[in-house]
Amino acid sequence: MLDKVKEFVSAASYLGPQDMAAMIQLVSIRCFKTGEVLLRVDDLNHNMYVVLKGLLRSHVIKTNGEERTVYLASEGMITGSSRTFVTGSASLETVSAIEDTWVAVADRRRFEELADERPGVQKFYLDQMKKTLFEAVTRLEFHTVMSPMERYQGLMKERPALVQRVPQIYLASYLGVTPVSLSRIRARIASEKKQ
Repeated sequence: MLDKVKEFVSAASYLGPQDMAAMIQLVSIRCFKTGEVLLRVDDLNHNMYVVLKGLLRSHVIKTNGEERTVYLASEGMITGSSRTFVTGSASLETVSAIEDTWVAVADRRRFEELADERPGVQKFYLDQMKKTLFEAVTRLEFHTVMSPMERYQGLMKERPALVQRVPQIYLASYLGVTPVSLSRIRARIASEKKQ
């Protein structure tokens, strides 16, 4: 799995070998089994998790007790407690493995210290944060502008493998619909393809 970390980092062609080596020293590789929790509500967890292989789910619990999937992180994506990252306060979300998942784990605070010392690492960190911010804004648009049908079709277009990998109950929650509504959406699309 260390090769996958090196592959992830080496995508930034501006990083020199010393920058890469310094970043890799901050990383540990962990495997979380299906259902295992990486991060819980009320944790003060400063770790960044880069998915190397597998799938992670971030969810919140609404006041009525209902779980809502807010993020699905597959290979090459980063997750963690954004609340802890930004404000230093406890997490409002839980992150768990949907599949057996290998991740690269790094403490964000140590990574930021390294970024302060090395301009290449700082650029890499900034690029990753921009990517994460863009994903968050895209998810916000996804949930506020699109209909449930459009959300499903958009997900099928942008991340088709995800639709096959995520259990229907989590996928429905991510789309903001009930599992029954998701089944109807799928049936409607299948029916339209036959015509």
